Amino acid sequence: MLYRKAYEAKQLAEWQRARLIAYVMYCTNTDTKGRKSITDFLPLSTDEQPDRGERLTQEQFIENMKKLSEALK
Repeated sequence: MLYRKAYEAKQLAEWQRARLIAYVMYCTNTDTKGRKSITDFLPLSTDEQPDRGERLTQEQFIENMKKLSEALK
């Protein structure tokens, strides 16, 4: 179990390093105005996830799908 946790920590560190290198390259080739954050650029499973709000009920989902199909006609 301890070996597995150490392995996962090592893998995470490698992914974070790779993400940082890729992000630095991305930043050097994009304008600062439309630049994404590093977590938006390449999200990792350990990043804090944004709150997506409450889930729709089935009735709300059906109503939204009806509105969408009406708008696409």
